[in-house]
Amino acid sequence: MLDKGIRPDNNACGALAVGLCDGGKVDLAYELVNGVISGRQFEDSTLVYNALICGFCSAGRIDKAVAIMSFMRRNGNGPLPDRISCTTIIDHHCKNEKVEMAYSIFYDMIEKGITPDVVSYNAHTNRFCKSSRVAIGEVMHLYKEMLQSGSFPDEVTCKLIIGALIRGKKLSDACRVWDQMLEKGFTLDRAVSETLINTIQSREPSLK
Repeated sequence: MLDKGIRPDNNACGALAVGLCDGGKVDLAYELVNGVISGRQFEDSTLVYNALICGFCSAGRIDKAVAIMSFMRRNGNGPLPDRISCTTIIDHHCKNEKVEMAYSIFYDMIEKGITPDVVSYNAHTNRFCKSSRVAIGEVMHLYKEMLQSGSFPDEVTCKLIIGALIRGKKLSDACRVWDQMLEKGFTLDRAVSETLINTIQSREPSLK
């Protein structure tokens, strides 16, 4: 395209960068952003930067992803990190058991006026629920924080929390989350429902 004197617009460059990231060629996409979009003063976009962040996270190169987000914050004329930018890095940190780093970004995004959505909360909830020693206190704190923020948990959240509460033998809390889920019109899958019911029946009448 360039050899023929055709100047690609923002949409073409952005689509190519995103496509390269999706195809696992994140380094090539990064070169494109630096050499074509930035060099030729095309307007960069959050979509393109998010694709790079996701691509580097998928490749296990979290330092590069964090560097891109930091650049977005320093670049006064460009797009700022959004909920997707932050959640992608939070999710990667959680999956790699770097909870403190994940929390740092999580609360930093709140301070910068970016409201976490259910995906952001689920990344943390999933980490705490699937740890070898379930952190019930952290799980319930996140759950209450979600409710207070107006970002109501989805079915994934509720199933994670109920499963963790069952494992932690907090059946009263598990039943309360179940009731709240049903009130919102959600349904539990068969495996979770049967596990909760069987656990309750096995512990009656000493339900705590």
